[in-house]
Amino acid sequence: MNEDELRALMAEVDARPAPAGGCDAAALVAAGRAVARRRWVGASVLAVVAVLAVAGGGVAVSRMVGAARPAALATAAPPLSPVAPSSGFDPLVRMAALGWVPAGLPVRRTELSVGGQEYFAEPAVGRVPADVATVSLVLHRSGWQPDHPKDGDCRRGAPDGTVGNAPAYRLASPYPPGSSVGTSNCGAGLMWQYAPGSWAEVRVLPDVVQIRADTGAPVGESGASLARHMQVARRVAEHAAFGRHDPVRLPFTVSGLPAGYRLAASEMAIGQLDSVKVVGRGELLFTDGRAGRTYLRCRVTDAIYLAEYDSAITTVDGHPATFVADAPAQLQLVVSGVRGCEVSVDRRGPGGHAELTALYRTLHPVANPRDLDNWTDHPLG
Repeated sequence: MNEDELRALMAEVDARPAPAGGCDAAALVAAGRAVARRRWVGASVLAVVAVLAVAGGGVAVSRMVGAARPAALATAAPPLSPVAPSSGFDPLVRMAALGWVPAGLPVRRTELSVGGQEYFAEPAVGRVPADVATVSLVLHRSGWQPDHPKDGDCRRGAPDGTVGNAPAYRLASPYPPGSSVGTSNCGAGLMWQYAPGSWAEVRVLPDVVQIRADTGAPVGESGASLARHMQVARRVAEHAAFGRHDPVRLPFTVSGLPAGYRLAASEMAIGQLDSVKVVGRGELLFTDGRAGRTYLRCRVTDAIYLAEYDSAITTVDGHPATFVADAPAQLQLVVSGVRGCEVSVDRRGPGGHAELTALYRTLHPVANPRDLDNWTDHPLG
């Protein structure tokens, strides 16, 4: 999600009626869950990341290719209607799940927002996939238009058989030929209606994306490579599960946020997605009613590593901590060794060290977060 899309999401969240009174958990769930971002990229330390990165898997985690899913991804309720809600998705509820994926993609990651949901299977950090780098399943909010997608979405391409009983279509870039953006995500893949008015996509990203030397634009696949990855996309699509109602499980809870904060998106990841020192992570994105946004993250560190970051310049509540300033209105606080987590607060908007420190104290890692069974499905109480 680019900056313009994020700003549009923030405006939509903030435009919703504020709950009466302060900022209790029930009000956050009811009013705050109400909007989020598509493919929310919750960044790790000022880099683009997975939103409430709550979604992937790795280390001692099952690859989930024909194997049992870890407890953090277990189903908590029977399937409901698969139709995507027109009012938007709940950022704390997973409505679908990947089934079959190619071997070598053990990390599981999900990005959930009101506007859409995306489910990823990815390689562990440092592991070079044999052929496919990433597989993702995308759900769009009811009413999404495949021929007139929003910025960053793929559009409907040529017909290509069926998925289930529904006509399927290849993915096409919404950008002009030769454009330097967008095309790499809209190569091998399919889109179809998994329920009336509810569109899904499967995207297959190859391990190598060729780049044009003159324009820097990704070069689309062709020939045997494209045919092979289209077969992967079809198999992934045919084994995807819809109509789920699985609560997101995170390695932390949040309480005591300032009045006006609204939940906008979440992300979960299980596995060594961005560091061998990290076994999983969770993230929540909030708006604040002041045109700002706040990311609260917990990266669960491997027991043999005390911290992911070694260059602490201060302490917060006795823990090594670092403040990092990027843009004029972007400040991040990273606190290491907090009950098995590295906690970070990424603030985009007004606020200084004191505000970030106060926000840090609203995040509470669960006991022994390295045990996925301890992750909670009630992060807001």
